[in-house]
Amino acid sequence: DYAYEVKKALADRGIRVEVDSRNEKIGYKIHDLPMAVGILVATEQITTTMLDDSMFIGELSLNGTLRPVLSPLLKRHLQRER
Repeated sequence: DYAYEVKKALADRGIRVEVDSRNEKIGYKIHDLPMAVGILVATEQITTTMLDDSMFIGELSLNGTLRPVLSPLLKRHLQRER
């Protein structure tokens, strides 16, 4: 199960997590990337000031890297910002 793979990957890096295995819609659960950023702040590996003017868009992989996910709408928005 994917949730347990993520738990193991985080545990291998010394981060304690619990899996919410209740049968709920995925939209009601916390997603990996925001959870990972919250864990980094909670464990004081980064500070909230480091997040000022930051935007995280992507998918968190099991090895901790951020895989880019660019929808056509987001791509258009980012092109306008340049």
